Amino acid sequence: KFEAQLFLEINSNQSGASSQLKQEIEFMMNPFSTISISKHIINQLNQSGPLDTMFEEYWYEKSKIKTASVISFGLKPLVKLDGNDTLFKIWKNTKKENLQKKTDTKLLKDYKDFCTAEVRNIFIGLKTNVPNSRWKMDRSDPNAILNVTTINGIINCLRLLVENEKSGDITFYASKLQKMATFNFKKYKSSQYRRMGEDIYKLCFT
Repeated sequence: KFEAQLFLEINSNQSGASSQLKQEIEFMMNPFSTISISKHIINQLNQSGPLDTMFEEYWYEKSKIKTASVISFGLKPLVKLDGNDTLFKIWKNTKKENLQKKTDTKLLKDYKDFCTAEVRNIFIGLKTNVPNSRWKMDRSDPNAILNVTTINGIINCLRLLVENEKSGDITFYASKLQKMATFNFKKYKSSQYRRMGEDIYKLCFT
């Protein structure tokens, strides 16, 4: 544990270590951090639901979705413990303010479970409206839509829904996301997560 902490401190401001490796160490060292919460969500999504087995777990899994950018630019802002565009705002737990003390592991587990369910719900709603032939991770297939850009685009859309008090359950998302059947995912470049999220929000929720 000491060596992991030392490694994290040495490499926090250097480019030598990969983001994914530093996130893995953060996950182990600081369970209450937004990185750890985000990493937990990725792990759970990778075990069941519409994104089951889609995320990269090991460095040699070249055909799967890389997690570093999903955590940094998608999930971290969504699960932070303050702000109007975070799942923390809509979490109904009456003791949730105690989570900021970073001591209650049961409360932390409840929040991680809540966040996982909320993220999974919108992806279930999306998958309901997208043909199975497109719901795959395949860089050689021009029709495949699953990649970091799409994942972060949907997460950014969810942030806008939370901010505008329009988030819902699976049935709600399945109904609202019907136009996604013909949505042009491919026109967005790798860093245009926010733009995709805004466009989906305007198309389906306004």
